[in-house]
Amino acid sequence: MTKTDALVVLGVYGAAHGLMLLCNGVYWDDWYIVLGSPDTIANLYRHYGLPMFGPYHAALNSLGIAGYRLVVFLSYLASALCLLAILGRVREIDRGTALVLVLFFAVFPSNSARISIMASRIEVCYALFFAGFWLLAVHLETRVLALRLAALAFLFASFLTPSLLVFYALVPAYVAYQARPELRSLRSSTALLLRNLDLVLLPLAFWALKLAYFQPYGEFRGYNRVTPESALQAFSFIDNAFYGGFVDPIVRSFQLLPEFIVSAAIAAVLVAMRLGSIDSAPSAGSLRQSRWFLLAGFVMFVLGVYPYLAVGKVPTPDDWDSRHQLLTPLGAAFMLVYLPRLLVPGRAQVLIHALLIGVFVAGNLQQWVAFQKDWYKQVALIENFRTSPEVERGTRFAIDDRTRDLDANWRHYRTYEYAGLFRTAFGDAKRSGRLRRDDEIGAGETALVVEHGELQLTTLEVLRLRVLEWSDAQEFRRRVRQAVRLSATLLP
Repeated sequence: MTKTDALVVLGVYGAAHGLMLLCNGVYWDDWYIVLGSPDTIANLYRHYGLPMFGPYHAALNSLGIAGYRLVVFLSYLASALCLLAILGRVREIDRGTALVLVLFFAVFPSNSARISIMASRIEVCYALFFAGFWLLAVHLETRVLALRLAALAFLFASFLTPSLLVFYALVPAYVAYQARPELRSLRSSTALLLRNLDLVLLPLAFWALKLAYFQPYGEFRGYNRVTPESALQAFSFIDNAFYGGFVDPIVRSFQLLPEFIVSAAIAAVLVAMRLGSIDSAPSAGSLRQSRWFLLAGFVMFVLGVYPYLAVGKVPTPDDWDSRHQLLTPLGAAFMLVYLPRLLVPGRAQVLIHALLIGVFVAGNLQQWVAFQKDWYKQVALIENFRTSPEVERGTRFAIDDRTRDLDANWRHYRTYEYAGLFRTAFGDAKRSGRLRRDDEIGAGETALVVEHGELQLTTLEVLRLRVLEWSDAQEFRRRVRQAVRLSATLLP
């Protein structure tokens, strides 16, 4: 890994995800963290079987939402830089190819739910995994014991996100790759296994500890439990996961608003110039080698989605389910790099890779603007709730939301999100809301209709509001309120 390549990764990753640092919204389960007391949050995670994340949220809550955003941003960046260092130790992957792989890894559209502060812990585990993987790779070269111990500690901690227990198969595979001359006989293979017995036992030790002391209980009892039947049935959903975790995100990335097409073009040109300037970038290599790496990419992808399929969760770009795409980027990167190598000549590969990376950068930019737009819709609802006599008097609401186009990532608001909005507006927990289905309204409910207001939340307007929020909070609230309009009817 060269310093220049690391700076390229930082620049491309920052261009794709830097706007996330400016998003100050609350989404999905975040309301439990934002409005919960330290004791409530700690109790929630004890029930979930992860008591160590109570103090984690207590520490980050003291920094505010910006602290969570920074932790997630740096977690993904650290993962990408660690991967760049790891790939630099694979002889069959030249410098240019390693850089393209890491760029795809860093910007491939996945896990938009990373913006959730509740889900931030899985990104921390993600970074711990790749940091541990890198430390082990360095240890294999230097034989420094401290590096191995640190690698074991990082990898062990990463298993707090259980899907990484399956993804961990990549680690012993890498060790075997680096020691492949020793695999020529049963005796030397056995010796290699015994020398690395700690790596073999690591996930087993974690699983035993979890079963003994950190089982979910209460309302979370049985949550994400894997049974022999579900483990086998998971294989029948690999095709669904391939579409939802690989094909669909690529297709949706090309659905850019006009203002983001320019961003895609600029990013593509800059990436193409950089790739073209690297002496080793990108050599076609042998077709046989490309086929093997393409197959390896698919295997990595399966390792990334299988643990979710085993508990009945199919990775898709939509809504909260995007968090199940946590481990798709590595396999996707290998497939996107090596498939073109089987189909087109070298210069065309550079153009295809640059185009895709440019589109992914712009697609991520568009995504973070969409989440900020979503938040400003929520702020507009809060401001309108405060000035509505019907909402102030009411306690139960059936909400007909006609502004769903403002919701990021095809998501919908949950009942606890409406409860959080009402509580933020009035400072109490007297009100509850639900999304209205068809014409069904219960007795005593207030029918609440949410429609578009005078203010259109365009990309430019969202950016203006973000600046206004910093400079003049009162004027910001007055203006953002105009993004929606409410009408309420109390039914007998």
